[in-house]
Amino acid sequence: MYNQTTGDFSFGISDDFQASLGLTELFGALARIQYQLVGVPRSKATTGWSMSVNAELGYDTSSKDGDQSSTFGPGGYKCSSRTTMSYAGGGLSIGYRANSKFMAFIGSNVNKFQAKTTIDQEPGISNVGGIYEQKNEGQSQATGLGFVLGAGGVRLIPVVQLTDYKLDQSDSIKGFWCGLSLVMGD
Repeated sequence: MYNQTTGDFSFGISDDFQASLGLTELFGALARIQYQLVGVPRSKATTGWSMSVNAELGYDTSSKDGDQSSTFGPGGYKCSSRTTMSYAGGGLSIGYRANSKFMAFIGSNVNKFQAKTTIDQEPGISNVGGIYEQKNEGQSQATGLGFVLGAGGVRLIPVVQLTDYKLDQSDSIKGFWCGLSLVMGD
């Protein structure tokens, strides 16, 4: 499945096995492995079917300190917040290579995530302060399709993806995403 990273370092462990480490838009850091079950590796493929599986793990943390201001009353209470998220998932993709420079593919991923937010507010004149925590768990399912144009040094990869997020017991949030990647190098 397509990997939404803002920066990525990929490397081949063998002809059929790839790994990548990257920075993501939503989860900070992402480690990903992919194994090709069926078909000839991309660097040697001319035509035919291919199928691969992938697994990924991600983690992010952010924090902020400041003064909570208020319109009425004393306000200005010092507070700090911290959010951590962890993420794990996997998927399957299937593609057909019509020739050495064109491959169409479809893939699907299922991911689980967990988020924890802590807010620590100092007491004030009319505020007792305290530490407040919230934990959420959820999952997402994404299905995408696209194609790869090019071979060797330069590849253009347009993708369309439908996503369904579910957080705790809430209703699903459905999303639609389109992307275009330009990949330099093999």
